[in-house]
Amino acid sequence: MRRWLSYEEAHADLSGLEPAERLPVLLEVWRGETSQLDYDDMRRLFILAWSGGEALPEYDHEVLGMLRWISPVRDSEKYLVGALTIYRGADGDSRSIRWTLDEERAAMHPGANGILRATVKAHDVHAHLTASGENQVLVDPDELENVELLQRTG
Repeated sequence: MRRWLSYEEAHADLSGLEPAERLPVLLEVWRGETSQLDYDDMRRLFILAWSGGEALPEYDHEVLGMLRWISPVRDSEKYLVGALTIYRGADGDSRSIRWTLDEERAAMHPGANGILRATVKAHDVHAHLTASGENQVLVDPDELENVELLQRTG
C-alpha cells in the first residue's frame, strides 16, 4: 500500500501513472488512511486524479465519499452561489454524480437520449471543475431537485 508523507511525493507518484490509474490509486490511499496530507493537498490531488476524463463511473460512490470529506473542490477561483440548474445527457443514469452547468455540453453526451435538467444548491456541489472546458459539477444525487427530461432525440 502506498503511503504519502508530503504533497510533493503524492503528486510525483500520481503524475507518474497513466490518467486512468490515478483515481483508483488516490481512492486506495484515502480508503487506507495512509496519507499524512491535509484537506487542501487532497483537493489538489483529486483535481489531478480526475483530470483527463478517465475516471470510470464505477468509482463514483467512493468519489462521493471522498468529496464529502474534502469538499468543496474547485480548479479555479470561481465560486458558485444560489440555486443552480445543471444538466447531463439522458443516458439512463439520473442518479449520477456527474453533471455540467453547460446545457450544450450535456446535449453532446454520447449515447444520450435527450437531456436531463435538475436543480441543486451551490453549497451542495462537492466539486466544480472547469479546466477541461466542461464546467463539470460533482454532486450527491440525493441533493438534486426537479430532475426532468428536457427533450428526446431521434
